[in-house]
Amino acid sequence: MTRKKFKIYYSKDNPDKEKAGKRYKPEGKDMLVMNSGGVFFVYNGEPYYPSIRSLVDKIGNYDVKWVDDLL
Repeated sequence: MTRKKFKIYYSKDNPDKEKAGKRYKPEGKDMLVMNSGGVFFVYNGEPYYPSIRSLVDKIGNYDVKWVDDLL
């Protein structure tokens, strides 16, 4: 199985002009994951209350940049 590397960016038409087009980086114990259908989620690995939430519900529209592996 090959791991795909990616970077997530706020959409260029984001209502918050400071975030528009900038890279999204999860905070704390949050981690970006993608399901087999290509939908991105934010997973929080908190020991007592783990959670998973759709990325679009958290930050709105976003852009994905796929990073090629140079190996």
